[in-house]
Amino acid sequence: MCIWGAITYPDDKFFYLGVTFFSWGVVNFISITIHELVHYLFTKLLGGYCPRVSFGEGGLIYSFHSKHTIWELRASPSLGITYVAFPTHLQQGWRYLVVLASAGLVNLSIAVSAFLLVYFEAIKGLHSLIAVFIIVFGVVNLLLFFSAFWPRVIRAGQSTDGAQILEILKKNDAFFDKLHMGYQLNIADALISRGEYATLITFIESCKDYENSPLHCSCLEYAYIQLGKLDIALEYSNRSIELLETHDKDCLPLGSSVEALKAIFLNNLAFALYLMNSEDSERMVNAANFAYQNIPWNDAIISTWASIQIEYGDLSKGISLLEKLVSKKREIDDKCSAQNYASLAIGYRKANKLDEMNKAKAKSIALDPHCILLERI
Repeated sequence: MCIWGAITYPDDKFFYLGVTFFSWGVVNFISITIHELVHYLFTKLLGGYCPRVSFGEGGLIYSFHSKHTIWELRASPSLGITYVAFPTHLQQGWRYLVVLASAGLVNLSIAVSAFLLVYFEAIKGLHSLIAVFIIVFGVVNLLLFFSAFWPRVIRAGQSTDGAQILEILKKNDAFFDKLHMGYQLNIADALISRGEYATLITFIESCKDYENSPLHCSCLEYAYIQLGKLDIALEYSNRSIELLETHDKDCLPLGSSVEALKAIFLNNLAFALYLMNSEDSERMVNAANFAYQNIPWNDAIISTWASIQIEYGDLSKGISLLEKLVSKKREIDDKCSAQNYASLAIGYRKANKLDEMNKAKAKSIALDPHCILLERI
């Protein structure tokens, strides 16, 4: 539309309005990308590493792994996230302050540079498209600077750079402990995404006081499930729920939602009981139902609820949920995808759809020949 407007109405105000709106989205994404890369660069320079760097938010478009980092490109150019982690001997407050402040200050310097170009009329001889682009670049980076340093919680578990900087400057020991916990869990999340479950167990057990953290216990439970050690997994599942109910928010990172985590923990419990063919089907169904009612959009929760429906409830509903789950691009590793296809194959067998069962089973084997649900088909 902008190109058509440039050709047809080169000096029309609607053309410039269209260019402004179009360039806003492009510039916003470029500016967020710069912001996150600066976080990443300063973390590396100070001896840390970033388990995950996400450009944008919303649906995953593309991702790849480098040595220590998962890089993600997402659908909406409205937010970016960089997970930061430092080794124990480098966990000083000033390092976090440098990492947190650096990106916003770079955005401010970009904004100042753009406005100086406008002020000294350096854009006067440039093409109108480039001039509009520079102006929008300045405005977007200025807004990004203010939004990064404005101290507020964005959503559960996520707060702005400014909010974290403020707490560190206050020397809030409780906040700093939770900050470290959050970074440990970011590393755990990256290891789960890579499917490195043995490494995950070693890492969690190296964390200070992990036995009193429900989130650490939940990570261990998930790792032991994937390794097929279900008795140990069930112990950690019960432990995580017990700790959450006992300590409430005191044992969680900043901004974490107790209800959301309870749903996730109960889902993990239900899945562990399902894999163990537990006789306590009532507890299993109730736990999975609580999770699905509270977070019905989460892939892992949909998967568990659908598998339990196939086994104990509505067969057609369970199959339908799993078909939708496997038909879309999802942010889960091959082991989890294999489990979804295996559960779907079980559903097809019960529905006497043998051709579909064989196709689903073949996909499960291709993704993970050792999938723990294959023997049930």
